[in-house]
Amino acid sequence: TYRFGHLPVQEFLAASLLARRSSSDASISLMRETLAPVCDSWIHETLRLASAMVDTAAFVDFAGHVLALEDGSGAFCEVLHDLFKERAARGETLESVESALREKLRSIRPFESIVVLMSHPSPELRAISLSEVNKFPFLADLGELSQRLLDVGGGGGSAS
Repeated sequence: TYRFGHLPVQEFLAASLLARRSSSDASISLMRETLAPVCDSWIHETLRLASAMVDTAAFVDFAGHVLALEDGSGAFCEVLHDLFKERAARGETLESVESALREKLRSIRPFESIVVLMSHPSPELRAISLSEVNKFPFLADLGELSQRLLDVGGGGGSAS
């Protein structure tokens, strides 16, 4: 067995192997199985590297798999959003992935739930909701959200 003194080298080699095998098999099933705990911080870098190395069709397939795993917490959508942003930064347009991600997020974070969370008395819940709206601006039209929060106004806290 081999040991690596630096985790990034190990992550890169693991990602390279996964990407090569996934591309040659014309499927991403190996990547799906190997990186099954998608939200596990231990494999995040390997996942990020491997998803950047595979071809577009394999990435789209893997993105569908990640969205299918979404349990309502938003964690899988966050992971996919990070992977998507990285590919988009390289100039790759993946409208089908972006559209599916938006649809999934809107289904688990409907506008009404954002309004409720933003007007909740708990500063922690308001902060979480605000961070989601900042990261995913398509979840809520800020003008409409502001108006709704003003309407709710005295009912439970400010949206600061």
